[in-house]
Amino acid sequence: MGRLKDRQIKDILMRDNAKFKNLNLKHQECERRLREILAGNIRTDKKWIEEHNLKKQKLILKDTMQQFISEYRKQAFD
Repeated sequence: MGRLKDRQIKDILMRDNAKFKNLNLKHQECERRLREILAGNIRTDKKWIEEHNLKKQKLILKDTMQQFISEYRKQAFD
C-alpha cells in the first residue's frame, strides 16, 4: 500500500475519529469568524484582539490536527 496523502488521512480521521472531527469543526468556526471580522469596515481594538486570538487558535488547532495525521501515518505504515 502506498503512502496516503494528508488529505486522504484527514478524510479517514473525519469519518472515524470524533476528537479530530471536533478539532476540524472548531478550526472551521475560527476561519468563519475571522472572515467576518476581516470583511467588516470598522476595525476596533476589540476586533483586532479577537482577530489575533482567532489566528492563534487556528494555528493551535491546525498543529493538533497535524499531530493526529502524523500519528495515523506512523501507526498505519510502521
